[in-house]
Amino acid sequence: EGLVEFHSMPWSPLQKSASAGLAIGSTLIAGILWIFHSNGGAAGYDTNPSMRMQILGLFMVSIANFTVFTVLARKSADERDQAVLGWAPQVQAISVLLLLVAAWCVTLPVRFHSEGSVPTIYFYLISGSAWLVYMLTYFAGVILGSWVAPRHGQR
Repeated sequence: EGLVEFHSMPWSPLQKSASAGLAIGSTLIAGILWIFHSNGGAAGYDTNPSMRMQILGLFMVSIANFTVFTVLARKSADERDQAVLGWAPQVQAISVLLLLVAAWCVTLPVRFHSEGSVPTIYFYLISGSAWLVYMLTYFAGVILGSWVAPRHGQR
């Protein structure tokens, strides 16, 4: 009964901001991935300055997206939203660790084992992808926290 009551409540400004930030951030990441893959992947990124500038531009827009929606959300957070904000860092930490360990620290050494070293371009990709995952999982953590917090007695 309490869960049904919660789901029938209108979305708070925090939830609206997180949803908008997640949608825009996902679109920016899709754009970065499309540019990256359509221009030759890591080799293209290393040799094509135009590709690097396009990706850097979208990356900077993603930072602005994160900043704007985070400030808007925190500015209007009520008591219920404060409890929800506690979930976002938990989701972020797990996601970034999984990305760094599973996706990068495991796959890169396997991929470049025969060469003996990982090309330096991948260090840029690691830092960029960590930021993008951090940003998206903050918004996802807020949305997840909005759903989970009431189930654990946090209102």
